[in-house]
Amino acid sequence: MKNSTLSIASDRPAPGREEPGQLQISGYPSTDQRVRLRWIGPDPARAIDSSRTDHRNQLQERFFAMSMDMLCTIDSEGRYVSVSPACEQLLGYKPEEMEGRYAAEFLVPEDTGTSAAIRRAAILGADCRNFENRYVAKDGSIVNMAWSGRWSEEDGLIYCIGRDDRDKKAVEMELHKLNESLEQKIVERTTQLERSNKELEAFSYSVSHDLRAPLRIINGYTRLLSTAKEHDPESKEFIDAILESTRYMSALIDDLLNLSRLDKEAVNLMEVDMDFVARLTLNQMAAEDPALSTQIQIHPLRSAVCDSSLIKQVWTNLLSNAVKYSRKKENPQIEVGCYETDTSIVYYVKDNGAGFDMKFAAKLFGVFVRLHNRSEFEGTGVGLAIVNRIISKHNGKVWANGKVDEGAVFYFSLPKGATSVA
Repeated sequence: MKNSTLSIASDRPAPGREEPGQLQISGYPSTDQRVRLRWIGPDPARAIDSSRTDHRNQLQERFFAMSMDMLCTIDSEGRYVSVSPACEQLLGYKPEEMEGRYAAEFLVPEDTGTSAAIRRAAILGADCRNFENRYVAKDGSIVNMAWSGRWSEEDGLIYCIGRDDRDKKAVEMELHKLNESLEQKIVERTTQLERSNKELEAFSYSVSHDLRAPLRIINGYTRLLSTAKEHDPESKEFIDAILESTRYMSALIDDLLNLSRLDKEAVNLMEVDMDFVARLTLNQMAAEDPALSTQIQIHPLRSAVCDSSLIKQVWTNLLSNAVKYSRKKENPQIEVGCYETDTSIVYYVKDNGAGFDMKFAAKLFGVFVRLHNRSEFEGTGVGLAIVNRIISKHNGKVWANGKVDEGAVFYFSLPKGATSVA
């Protein structure tokens, strides 16, 4: 077979070149009829790459034209080299009105120095993001702009993106107004709270002095009447009822005063040996009722950072409650212990006494809450409220579990991370 050459037009001619490519067909000197093909002409692969580059450039130009943010390039002297059409919507200028002019010509005079400093920083390689300046629009209005820019050493240009910052400023102004309003409300609420505290202090003084005086008189004259030689059974019953009521009212006044003082009392934190405090409380109670020393079992208790005098009041109230509500059991048993969690130390007082219905558990630590009749169990209904107030001042928690006639467990927790105060 003789060598021959065919001219074939390329499907993708190289840009600027119209000549066709050539396909050369060569035969081998053999009998198997094989041929060799060789392309002579423009490289089709290069033509394809060139086409893709053109397409990519078109997309970039379209993105530049369609962007809602203001895209621009600025030379090292601060002149606009190219500006996207979005500038007309943002500032009212057409791109050709800004290109070739210094950016400083469009800025509020007070912002020119800052913008120049940022331009110099970008040229030195700084990554400039979200810097703000103010532009004077074509209609004279002020437009807040937020910019990000990066220097290209190869092109000698800063590539920038600018965004209208007016919405952000409006939100900031609204937040500022809201904060001012909140601050004013805080001042008003603080004033009201101070007024309420003063009224509470006046009430406490009235309770502690004005109410105690007539109470003492009632109690004193009633005791004088009780010493009379002749009393019919009914009169004696009335006198005893009056004395019991005055004792209850006196105890109630004491508990209310103790509760009101807790809000003003400072918490003096220190490392407290809880084992010692709990046993000291038990010993003081056993001095009046020796049987308690065998009824109450205290497991080793971990020390905690707390106010020793306040926490002793907690132990007194919880142990007294446990003793009171288990008194009617044939074999009263009270157990004291503790355990740890990741963040706190939990102490508990468990008894096998009267217990309570769990549907009332959330009300136990309120003031004047009683789940049992006063004729069954004495008390003012303030003791657990005092416990709750003290533990809250230590940033701890109180809760309880119980079952009617099967006993109850009262818990309180103290944070592990508390720091003692010297």
